[in-house]
Amino acid sequence: MENEVKSKWYDNKGTVFLLLFVFFPAGLYALWKNSKFSMISKVVLTAIVIILIVIFSQESPENNHLSTNTTEQPKNVNTEIKASLEDFKISLPLLNQIEMKTTDRTDSVEFSWKNLSTMGQSNWVRFYDDKKDGKLDQISFAVILGTDETTRLESIAIACKLIQIASGKKDFDFGECGGWFPSIVKTEEGKKRFGEVLVGYSVIKADDGSVVLFSIGEENK
Repeated sequence: MENEVKSKWYDNKGTVFLLLFVFFPAGLYALWKNSKFSMISKVVLTAIVIILIVIFSQESPENNHLSTNTTEQPKNVNTEIKASLEDFKISLPLLNQIEMKTTDRTDSVEFSWKNLSTMGQSNWVRFYDDKKDGKLDQISFAVILGTDETTRLESIAIACKLIQIASGKKDFDFGECGGWFPSIVKTEEGKKRFGEVLVGYSVIKADDGSVVLFSIGEENK
């Protein structure tokens, strides 16, 4: 009986978090079927998901100034990243829960978050406004792919969510993104295009897993 319980897909916390990130209905179903979350945790997570659904339902492509009218921007402005910093904060709530560090330089500004995880992983992300004009020119982020399946799934979900937001694609294929990772960890570096977003990566391998460094933006042109 114990082995049968362990085999239930919805009892894997990583699977639950992955589905909550990429497909709310299935994620909520898995959350409430999961036997490892306390009732309080289920209620809190459900409330968070409902709030996110309300936020998403109020969003309109016409209101996203970086997702439309990109052809009207000057030719020397990078149009690869289809989202603003606020878009990332809204779509990836962890960015509003973790303290942001702002580094204001003479000709650029950097926004960075450390420990981007609910499970203790040291994932991080940095956004660069190279021209200090309010537009994101580059994004760098790193995720830890350790040997624990739960934390690996969370890291993959966060990475794919960052790429989806940057691409501005409403029909983003999370399955394609998640399925990309087995080939990533077998190589040292590479690139893949999601819509107009070109995502570069390099892999640092260790005995207990891998660290994948991603980059989006001008350095990939």
